[in-house]
Amino acid sequence: MFAKEVFHDATKPRDTFYIEADQMVYRKGGQHQMAGGYILAGYVHNTPSVSTFSDQVYVGASLLGIIPRRPFDRFGVMYSYYQMSPAITVGQRLRQLAGMSMGAFVNGPQTHSAILEAYYGVPIRPGLVLQPEFEYMMRPGQTSVIPNATLVGLKVLGNL
Repeated sequence: MFAKEVFHDATKPRDTFYIEADQMVYRKGGQHQMAGGYILAGYVHNTPSVSTFSDQVYVGASLLGIIPRRPFDRFGVMYSYYQMSPAITVGQRLRQLAGMSMGAFVNGPQTHSAILEAYYGVPIRPGLVLQPEFEYMMRPGQTSVIPNATLVGLKVLGNL
């Protein structure tokens, strides 16, 4: 059996398009001008040669300085929806029907997934933030084969 190498066809587009908007909807005042609440939303579209995800839509909100004695702490929530490239989904369905492997760690034809996340960022010192996170992932691996998952983690963010 011979492996076929796949090269990008230079005649096909390799594009990414995105639009994002955010707006302060609540101003708390206090030690700095950024204290308050924000909403944001965005959309990303990729051609299949750029990414396995063709589309992403997200909306979220962020509050800075909601605890009086912690003016730089930030709480946020975000919902993201990811759509796989239709070419990948069709190709995986055809491979599945032919009794072939759909790829390493692929449990079924991949279509879409979504994530709901919440975080709380705590500045430890200037340029260093600890951020506990909670995520609820719907359709992990972009299939219905794996049950929805709950994840808890801790990010350490640093600015140099």
